[in-house]
Amino acid sequence: MRSLDTSSENNYRFFRNNERQMKQRKADSAGKQRDAIAAVARDLFGREGYTRASMDRIAADAGMSTRTIYNNFPSKAKLFDYVLRESATQVSDTLDAKIAALEGGGLEEQLFALGMALVSQETDFAEHFRMVRQIVPEAHRVPPRTLAAWRDAGPRRRTQAVADRLVLIGRDGGLEIEDPRRAATHFIALTTSWVIETVYDASLADPDVVVVSVGEAVRVFVNGYAAKHTAGRPKRRAAATA
Repeated sequence: MRSLDTSSENNYRFFRNNERQMKQRKADSAGKQRDAIAAVARDLFGREGYTRASMDRIAADAGMSTRTIYNNFPSKAKLFDYVLRESATQVSDTLDAKIAALEGGGLEEQLFALGMALVSQETDFAEHFRMVRQIVPEAHRVPPRTLAAWRDAGPRRRTQAVADRLVLIGRDGGLEIEDPRRAATHFIALTTSWVIETVYDASLADPDVVVVSVGEAVRVFVNGYAAKHTAGRPKRRAAATA
């Protein structure tokens, strides 16, 4: 009897284990399918914009049936929401890691490294930023909740990360920052706003040109935010961010 009980128990465990493995393989397959759809959709949203990118076109580009797309994402709005959030989070996670890996140095040296980290985001995630640039003219057609979620996961998180780093760099009195988030907005604009011009002039993407552009942006920023030492006036340190 004990032998039969042991055999039954082993069979039960075998089938349960197989069942778990099959569910995991199915989940992995579904996840890969969603990732494949999202990758195609991100590229198409970046090229065509939210309005013109249709689910039929996404299905065709992905080599899947339209029904498969809808089985994963019940509407274009939900697909766009997923793509935008996931993409923004990936970009922000990468920037956080790059900033955390930055080393110390002189004031301009640290700011230059931060600027290069921001520029590399624009180039490493070109599809994402193409999609983001499409949002501006089509914001009124994008669901407000999607816009809010994207801003939290992307632009606001990036601004906060840069603000925190500027506060850290300025602690030695090298920078005079009253509003870290405003200073971060200025720094991001100075170091990255020119990147869009590379769409029209590829020569601007030349590594030597990038170094010059970021270096000039850093000098302009320092010109505006370098601590000013005047007689009888105490030096103001960068304020802590919320």
